[in-house]
Amino acid sequence: MPSAQAETGYPAWMLSRSELLSRPLEHAYAIDPHNPVEIDDAIKVESLTACEKRVSVFISDIGLIKDETRAIEKARQKGWTRYYDDGEHTTMFEDEIWRNLGLDQRIHNLGAPAVKIAFSFMPERGIYGDVEFSKVRLKTDCLSYKTADRMINNHHPVVTDLLTTSAEMADNFNFSSAVKDSSQAKKLVARFMVMTNFVVAETIELEGMPWLFRSHGLDALKQCRMLSDDDRQIFISMMKAIYQVDPSKHEGLGLAPYCHITSGLRRFADTANALNLDALIEKKDPYYDYKEMNAISEDIITIYRKEIERSKKAKLKQAA
Repeated sequence: MPSAQAETGYPAWMLSRSELLSRPLEHAYAIDPHNPVEIDDAIKVESLTACEKRVSVFISDIGLIKDETRAIEKARQKGWTRYYDDGEHTTMFEDEIWRNLGLDQRIHNLGAPAVKIAFSFMPERGIYGDVEFSKVRLKTDCLSYKTADRMINNHHPVVTDLLTTSAEMADNFNFSSAVKDSSQAKKLVARFMVMTNFVVAETIELEGMPWLFRSHGLDALKQCRMLSDDDRQIFISMMKAIYQVDPSKHEGLGLAPYCHITSGLRRFADTANALNLDALIEKKDPYYDYKEMNAISEDIITIYRKEIERSKKAKLKQAA
């Protein structure tokens, strides 16, 4: 007798979760190296009127793993949820969690559970509005950077529209020069992610949800008063930004406020924010309150301090 998965294409764990299957099915383009499997690079642009567009960015639904406390704490200690270990690409999350997030290519194409961040954008006026957070199932057309670049060069209408919209956002919000890359496709993705991080940060500030904002420049240095003069110079040379619970300016991008939300399966700060975004969508109490978010920001600064120490030792070794 064929299994439920063989009959429907959906894995058994998803079939047992009616709230996942009831989510609306959305379609977007995921652009990443080679064979993209991360939902956080999935984007969509729709023209609402001649002068207004609807921009949507899709990220992995971290809410699905919120009960896996051990995995989340391991990620917090490292500061990253995914990393390279002895040359191997690994994740802090257990294999079953990883699969359940829908990152297997087959599941991804069937409709992986995702969070949708959508907002309207008026290119001619350089403003955005009507921000919406929701949960969907995402089916994607997966393109490598090379493929997307080729489509851009051949003036493929969909990818060209994505490129144009990303450039309009970057120009209107003055972070165009901060996104540099030889690949047009990589620029395209980076601009959408930067804009999404900014839109979410500004919206969350109004909502009053406990959050990790990204601070870069003088504000970041003020928060690192505990560093010695030598360490501070290394910090400046590394151009490290930090996370804090108070909204601040990202000097490098020229945006205020700013946060990280788009890579919950890679950076722990994004994971923490994604868990609170999940709570906001579900109308629940924050997963992390202000006190806990502040403690997380201090944990990440400690991780930076360790990086500084490693950098100092490497320089001393090189000098010797």
